[in-house]
Amino acid sequence: MPIPAPPALPVPVAPVAPAAVVPQAQTAATPAEAPVNKLPYDFWPQLPWSAEPTLPQVDLNRIRAKEDGDVQAWLGTEPHLPSGGDEAAWHGVKVLGVGGFGAVGLWVQSDETNHITNVC
Repeated sequence: MPIPAPPALPVPVAPVAPAAVVPQAQTAATPAEAPVNKLPYDFWPQLPWSAEPTLPQVDLNRIRAKEDGDVQAWLGTEPHLPSGGDEAAWHGVKVLGVGGFGAVGLWVQSDETNHITNVC
């Protein structure tokens, strides 16, 4: 009986030289630069800003002392929304706090049945 021949060994493959990388010339179109915020703080709204609102002449010390007439006069002002929309349905309901430079209040918008539809 003939002896079978051993299996053939794999033939070594010559290594392939890496392809030369040719630098491409820069095209005229460069990526657009990201906009840079030139304001001191990122949370400030972008310019142009809306006109300064006409604020009521109410003494903060009297609001701080919770003198009812001045508190109600201040809450009776417009909320000065940045959108500048119709503010007739808005009314102040509560003073949230008073500091050295201003006061903070809660204004609500209500519908014709006096249900609150929005707050600011």
